[in-house]
Amino acid sequence: MRMFWPDGCVGALEIDRNSPGFWNKCINEFLRYYTYDPRFSTEAEARASILAHMRDNLRRTLSDDRERADAKIAGASGTTYADHMPLYMKPSVWSRLAQYWVSEEFTKKSAAGKKARQAVKVPHTSGARSFNRRRRVNFISSRLSWYILFIVYATILDLHVP
Repeated sequence: MRMFWPDGCVGALEIDRNSPGFWNKCINEFLRYYTYDPRFSTEAEARASILAHMRDNLRRTLSDDRERADAKIAGASGTTYADHMPLYMKPSVWSRLAQYWVSEEFTKKSAAGKKARQAVKVPHTSGARSFNRRRRVNFISSRLSWYILFIVYATILDLHVP
């Protein structure tokens, strides 16, 4: 994905506007090395899933790069984003990102987001379960019967009887 990144684009929406073939190039490159999940009935469904994953990764990658650069800038006075470009990033893309991150538009959005996150009293989890929790639930529901559960419980009770 990084080698096809169009110059001057900051995020997924700009990539969609300025380089419509970008995502197809990335998906085709991905499919050169990997196969898609056989649970998808068509290749179009698989490509849509891969696209959603790549768009998510793009957003996270940019956020992680900015946080790393912010940490380095805070540690060394007098440095800017230009001094902390990741090795895999094209210089033209990084300079556009650096301009965007110091822009008034971005700082307003960032401040509003921080304020909104601080105002949240209860974090929203939207009912998502972690993979480990899902594995435990599936293991228990698929492997254990009431009989086995009774035997285990009865054995525990027998061990604790004086």
